[in-house]
Amino acid sequence: MSRLWRDRLLISLAPAEVALLRVARGLRPRILGKQCVDCDPAFGAAPWQGAVAALGTALEPLRGERLDATLVLSNHFVRYAIVRPEAALASAAEQLGLITFANWVLELLGYLPRVLISVFILFIGYLISSGIRNLIVALADASNFQHGLSLGHLVAGLILAFALLLGLNQLGLDVSLFADIIILAVAALFGSAAVAFGIGAADAVRNVMASHYVRKTYRNGLRVRVQGLEGEILEMTPVAVILETAEGEAMIPARHFLESVSLIIEEQESARA
Repeated sequence: MSRLWRDRLLISLAPAEVALLRVARGLRPRILGKQCVDCDPAFGAAPWQGAVAALGTALEPLRGERLDATLVLSNHFVRYAIVRPEAALASAAEQLGLITFANWVLELLGYLPRVLISVFILFIGYLISSGIRNLIVALADASNFQHGLSLGHLVAGLILAFALLLGLNQLGLDVSLFADIIILAVAALFGSAAVAFGIGAADAVRNVMASHYVRKTYRNGLRVRVQGLEGEILEMTPVAVILETAEGEAMIPARHFLESVSLIIEEQESARA
């Protein structure tokens, strides 16, 4: 059971049977358990005493747990009457109205803690989102990343949306549909970003893989000719090979050494000599 959301217990009271249904609250409410208890309608002087006795037995294992219970009575336990309006009933109606108002106030006071907890969740979510947004912007500025502000706002918005869902669920609202929408939107966003990154980084990955094999064949100091450029290998980076040519230093992507013809001039001249 969640500490933020108490489980809900639905109770159905009928002359021959008592049914209990326990539902867990949260972003995705789910049924935790069902129980049906048979009772004897002939037990006791009143028809409801057997059902109440069976209910007490069924609730014994739940003693000490904090649950929100809803009781549904069968029509066998309810009596309806139609009476004519009389002046003598006016005072009783007024008292009934006061009782109804008092019950409404009590329900409102009982609902107030949930409202306060929801506001607190939103406040904490706002603080966390602001801190993470500022952290992302600072890291982006330090690494010269141009889209740090947009990324920070995006992450902060996701955190606020999650905090809003928690707050609404604390109020007892069913937010499962909104949760599914947000999950699908986040999945689509990150899926699109992954595809875009994969397409954009394809050349870089090819160069990294090619550099692994180039290091096994070439070494620093060799004089080579590739892609119409001739020079001495100064350095082999994870993605490229740096040549010292007559015009200056040239950085050639490592994949060109595998995809095109490259000549090792120094070893050829040594073999001729």
